[in-house]
Amino acid sequence: MNKEAAIKGIIKELERQRLELENGLKSAKRDAKESPSAMESHSDTTRNQMQTLAANIERTIKEKEMAILSLNKFLNSSEKQSDTAKEFALVEIENESGEKRFYAIVPEGGAGATIDEGGVPITSITLKTPLGIALTNKKIGETAIIQNKSGNRTIKILNIL
Repeated sequence: MNKEAAIKGIIKELERQRLELENGLKSAKRDAKESPSAMESHSDTTRNQMQTLAANIERTIKEKEMAILSLNKFLNSSEKQSDTAKEFALVEIENESGEKRFYAIVPEGGAGATIDEGGVPITSITLKTPLGIALTNKKIGETAIIQNKSGNRTIKILNIL
């Protein structure tokens, strides 16, 4: 598994998501502008809803941009390898049913990107997700317990890149 290629793939996917969000932002702003104002229709709140939607999309775009910036800085840094699961680590886990999966721990705003690196799917998560919390500071060979609404799950850390 090539960690640098995986990070570059995640950056590319986050950039694609950002462009998609920017297109949605244009639509939301256009719809907000074209919607009746409160003075035109007391029962129509479409303009306000579209403005709120646009503000939320703008916030998400900024979060994605910050994650992309942080990932690019990491690629240009000398610290590429870690023996513990932390931000910028690529972690291979095995769940209770024996399934193996790869996760990239990325900065806030970068979660939810799934890429294919050499036929292996890698999903980006943050340290604030239940899986990210469970993995934090774990080492190869250790087990972690994921606590979520559907109950606890145990995973084993197979590799950290």
